[in-house]
Amino acid sequence: MGTEREFLRKRLHSTLVGESGDPDHPANSFFTRRYRTLVADAGQSLRRGVDSGELRADIDCAAEAQQLLAIMDGLQLQWVLDPEAVDMVARLHGYLDRLYRTLGTAGTGLPAHAVRPDESPTGPDGAGDCPAEGQ
Repeated sequence: MGTEREFLRKRLHSTLVGESGDPDHPANSFFTRRYRTLVADAGQSLRRGVDSGELRADIDCAAEAQQLLAIMDGLQLQWVLDPEAVDMVARLHGYLDRLYRTLGTAGTGLPAHAVRPDESPTGPDGAGDCPAEGQ
């Protein structure tokens, strides 16, 4: 999956996130804001699904958003450690399919129009998630 540059970028990202857990680290405020924004955005997307009736009304959107980010980060970390053993895109797609079966009102998997991350216009690497993007 992906290029050597993408792999190195994800490894650097994982390292920086881990190191920025120290409140005195220069990247701490960046990653704290980034995660708050990502959780809020994911939570808003889930809330729109609830409001439209696509997702169950009893969902704790903030908690589901935090769990989704934890899954994504965990898969990325496993992939960085052993890229040959982890198909990050397939694992995430499988997780999202199971999550949608659980949270969706229809009880079915992801809708046919759902795009796999490796098919999205920005690709699976979440373009724009790194302050040094394009450098």
